Amino acid sequence: MAAPPASRVAYVLIATLLTAGLSVTGSRSSWLGLIAGLVILGLWSLKFKAHSRVRALALGVPLAAALLLGLISPSFRQRLASTATERSSSPRVSGWISGLWIWAEHPLLGTGPDTFVYSFRKYKNLAYHQSAGLGTTQGHAHNDLVQWAATTGLLGLGIYLWTLIVAISAALNALRSARPAWPAAGALAALAALWVQNLFNFSTISTNVTAAVLLGALLSSQTRMRSVPIPLGPRARGGLGIILAALLLYFVAAAVRPWRADAAFKAALGDLTVNNSLAAARKMETAVALNPWVSLYRRSLGSVYRDLARTAVTPDEKK
Repeated sequence: MAAPPASRVAYVLIATLLTAGLSVTGSRSSWLGLIAGLVILGLWSLKFKAHSRVRALALGVPLAAALLLGLISPSFRQRLASTATERSSSPRVSGWISGLWIWAEHPLLGTGPDTFVYSFRKYKNLAYHQSAGLGTTQGHAHNDLVQWAATTGLLGLGIYLWTLIVAISAALNALRSARPAWPAAGALAALAALWVQNLFNFSTISTNVTAAVLLGALLSSQTRMRSVPIPLGPRARGGLGIILAALLLYFVAAAVRPWRADAAFKAALGDLTVNNSLAAARKMETAVALNPWVSLYRRSLGSVYRDLARTAVTPDEKK
């Protein structure tokens, strides 16, 4: 069934505004995501023999809007032309290489969630410092695959890839069975655009929530849900349950460590307010042992050590 004229007009307006807004952001990873989404729409229109008008709207409007903006916006053309030579690409590539080195050093479990900002400092090279500056660092590898590998290791990367494969399989099944099919095709194209964008940039809470909503809408459009049983015997299921329980305990313990470190550090600050430097030093040592990547803990502990050394009484002074 063809879409009503009002829906086509609304699509043209929305697609034009979104493409224009995406273009003026200057985010080349988002532009690559747009291209990936259009490729998905193009493949869908050819595979499922979409109506020629639907195909023209889905592909032609974003491309026309991007072309028009490129003709009237010098900054857009300059940003696009500088892709191969701009120095900002060097920190991005350095982040990818450093992330792979981090993974090589911590292959199984990585360095832990949200620890890239700390582990990356060890692997910053001269090219990164020359491009980004000596005082600059980054908290993400600017690539979801490298980020997962560096912070969660082979285990987390495997779970990520398995989830991705299952999501793609379910999405394709939804695309085959959904009626009408064009909302499912649009959701799949948007998910592909987000994923490609995250191969060159970092994901945020808002984009993750958007991806979850789109995936949920895509899966709910299936006319027939199907489950795939995994053939496991009783012993295999029991062993898998033990492994999963052990991993759960490990990750819970790893998640609690930063909280315990912060509690110990705050208690040490309380001791400093009553001039109990010795107790503060012990608690700061605990904070550093629990979470050694926080430079504030180490600097504060060094300051307390220095104050204790200044006030310490030497054997000669006792005499």
